[in-house]
Amino acid sequence: MPCFKDRHFGLVPDQFARLEAAKALDVARLLSQLVAEPYPRGLSREEINGVCPVMLECTLAGCVSSFVHSASLDDERMGLLERGGAELRKVVPLLPTSAQPRFRSLLRISEMVLEKARDA
Repeated sequence: MPCFKDRHFGLVPDQFARLEAAKALDVARLLSQLVAEPYPRGLSREEINGVCPVMLECTLAGCVSSFVHSASLDDERMGLLERGGAELRKVVPLLPTSAQPRFRSLLRISEMVLEKARDA
């Protein structure tokens, strides 16, 4: 029988209750789906308009993960999401077509988190 953490994004019951209360469960699901997808070929060493997609994704996913686990964000992470979202809006149209859906999803998730964190 799988343990609670296996079925609930690695969270213990108390964290999961806070997650549901903060309405971040949808964010956790979207992030889980995003990171389960294979990373687009050819982007691991690319820099586009001075932006490294790998580093940008890692930074934004880390901020989203922090929100999922604590149901809040500090000012530093809010700023990272805001600046990262602005960078994504500029970079996504320049990415290979096959990579654009992944980064559009990351942008949507980041925007959701910003909205939820501001409302919290």
